[in-house]
Amino acid sequence: MVTVDIDSTACVAPPRHRRRTNRRVRASLDATDSSRNDRSPKPSPIMALFEGRRWITTACLVVALALTLSSSFNSILPGSNLDWNRRRLVRTGAGEQQHGSSEDDEELASLAMNSATSVDPMTPQEIEEHLELNRVLMEGMDDSEIEGVTALPPATDQGQEDEEGAEGADAEAEAEKSQGVTSTLESHQPINTSQKSIPTNNSNSIKTDYESLISNSDPLPTYDLPALLSQINLFTNTFVILIYDPPTDAFYALYSKKHYWASSVEKLIRSLYSVTYLIRNLFADRLNNQELAVAVSAGDYPAIKVTDCVRLRSRTASPIETRRSKTSTSNGCSPQNAPPILHFGSTFRHQVFQNMISMPMPEPHHLKCFEEWASNRQVCAQRKRIARVGENGLFGEGVRFDWSAADWDGLIPQVVWRGTDFVYLQTLYPELGRPSLDSHIAPHLDRQSTINLKQQALEALKKRKAGLVPRWKAVLHTAQAELDVQQKIEKTGRNESEKRRMKERILPWANIKFSHYVSEKGIKAPTKGSREYKMWERMDFPAVGESLSIEDLAKYRYHIDLGGGGGTTWSGTIQKLALPGVLFHHVTPTKDYIHGYMKPWKHYIPVAPDLRDLKEKFDWAEAHPNQARKIARQGTKLVRYLSSEKGMDETFHKDFVEPMRAVLDAYVPVSKTEYRGNTWRKVIMEIHGQGNMLPILKCTGKSANSCERMVGKGGFYDPAQIRRLENAVAVGHGI
Repeated sequence: MVTVDIDSTACVAPPRHRRRTNRRVRASLDATDSSRNDRSPKPSPIMALFEGRRWITTACLVVALALTLSSSFNSILPGSNLDWNRRRLVRTGAGEQQHGSSEDDEELASLAMNSATSVDPMTPQEIEEHLELNRVLMEGMDDSEIEGVTALPPATDQGQEDEEGAEGADAEAEAEKSQGVTSTLESHQPINTSQKSIPTNNSNSIKTDYESLISNSDPLPTYDLPALLSQINLFTNTFVILIYDPPTDAFYALYSKKHYWASSVEKLIRSLYSVTYLIRNLFADRLNNQELAVAVSAGDYPAIKVTDCVRLRSRTASPIETRRSKTSTSNGCSPQNAPPILHFGSTFRHQVFQNMISMPMPEPHHLKCFEEWASNRQVCAQRKRIARVGENGLFGEGVRFDWSAADWDGLIPQVVWRGTDFVYLQTLYPELGRPSLDSHIAPHLDRQSTINLKQQALEALKKRKAGLVPRWKAVLHTAQAELDVQQKIEKTGRNESEKRRMKERILPWANIKFSHYVSEKGIKAPTKGSREYKMWERMDFPAVGESLSIEDLAKYRYHIDLGGGGGTTWSGTIQKLALPGVLFHHVTPTKDYIHGYMKPWKHYIPVAPDLRDLKEKFDWAEAHPNQARKIARQGTKLVRYLSSEKGMDETFHKDFVEPMRAVLDAYVPVSKTEYRGNTWRKVIMEIHGQGNMLPILKCTGKSANSCERMVGKGGFYDPAQIRRLENAVAVGHGI
């Protein structure tokens, strides 16, 4: 049986503080183990040293003072933390990370940025106040939108609702058996989750986001090369200007020396392999004697500069002013008629940048599938496996499910998730982190207390809950659910035999645990049995869980696609929709192109970014089994359709061909601008400066592997590579 981790869209390098095992935690656990074995509790050797050697105490105080001063110094200098993080990121990208086919680079970089300190200087009260002040940033939604996500369906007569839900679910199951999935599906049109139009300060003009224009088959505003160069200042990394050069009949990806080199550039390069091949094959008529230029970015989410506008961007039509710049952000953070930016990865659910267009993620289930479809009109192997899920009622070896009420009742009634422990939208949400045994748990453990260590740890983390990433918030749900069941059994069980039977029968409603983490060498490894998670295991805290195969997951009634480093999970969402259980979809500030086809309460049950309503949604689903079963069934049908030949062709045209055509049609060559008579190279030198734009990739586009890498994984931080690229510029290969 193959074990998979379908939520591991990305991994992150471990913070260095994981290498230090907390002494107080170890001492408390040692004492607990001693008392369990009916031995008189003795302090551990480490604690004996700590208590008996005052010089150790003095050293600890000195280190703590140094950390405090360092933190204060960084807080005084605006951007100093980011600068230090960037230098750390550069070292990680150049020396420690492993690239190639790994899709975990962005979050490896994200955690490297998070590993500068293991001490959270903010108190719980300060975190709560900070989150409230930055509500738009932290939630990605305003109050009305949060209410829309957390609200339950309108209440109806329970008996009538159950009867209608059962009839609908049973009828759909019978229809599929007799006619097949594709023939019974309605046309699945993508839903534009962006705001359609936003009034500008000029009441005579309407500013519309570019995704809406493309969806309505309206032309995009025209743009030229100087306008593209202006977009460089929006980003910190992972952004190129892709130019087709007619004399050499090749594409060049130009990277600005103003940007630092991040590991996510590997995702950008993988995207460009596919993009240049698809442009050559789909839009050959545009490759003539005029140059062609497109702005392309990639990664878990856009690597934009987190300005006041981005941080406080209003999600309503009413204007809002930032506290510092006093600049109105009612029109978004990009100027009107800005050139389009194609982002291959997750983008913002609300269009902070009106000109940013969400494109398929550089992952085997998405962009590579489109490339294969364009090449030979065949559905890729990854999508074929999804399309076969549930055929003839089979969901893996030995798992049969016919969508009957009896089959639904036979599923394990838990919200299940297994995945990797890493950060969440790190540059946007620096306030959110993961718990530290040193600073968050150890000070609150009392080895003399009658309360078990698991409950003590949970109570300590509840005080820090506002500052935890969503995946750790979900783990806290599991810890509380397990303690509730344990207390119920202890309270009602009359003897040990009855308690054992109750433990087998009564399950905690949440089963959300980390199956993997990233080792010190940057390699994803199981949490179970690892040195880094040993203390969590000894406390019986549900941060550690076994891996679950697809066959194992298919036995559960409820799933959740917890967002990772980019706020989404690139493969986990569609894979979980295909399973028998219903999906609790984690609605976050970011989105993927595939989300446009998913409708809340039809294909999934939405949950808020901070999971505040997860238990309530679980209770609703348990109280309305027929409606939950119907939602699960429709979600599975949707994924099977999108993975069929008809669905693949539809999404290929809507999510790649049409956006790319709109962007290419909007470009105005240099010969038709005020710079006519100059080459595109001279235009870039005049505007951006000589030697500031260097080629990182050269592609012919004549095959799927036609690209020549002109820079190694060390990026621009390798002086030898810089000299080589500058020599390439000298012979006309860059600028």
